[in-house]
Amino acid sequence: MSALLEGGEQKGEKNEKNYKKPIMLPRTPYIYFLKQRRSQYPGIDFNDIIPMLYQEWTKLSTEDREEWRQKAENYIQLRTTM
Repeated sequence: MSALLEGGEQKGEKNEKNYKKPIMLPRTPYIYFLKQRRSQYPGIDFNDIIPMLYQEWTKLSTEDREEWRQKAENYIQLRTTM
């Protein structure tokens, strides 16, 4: 038998009116770059790939970084319209 909580709902049930959608933090261009590029290295450990991708990021030109900024901005806009 489940315990009743205040308001008559049972323990473990979600109260739809009190449920809040998790907040999505905006992705920075670097984070978006990491997420996209990591998928190109399946099977490589996260701790091994991050230094490689950081070096790759530091060598990007301003124009290339601007492209990643635009991609991240587009992703944020897409997620906020869902």
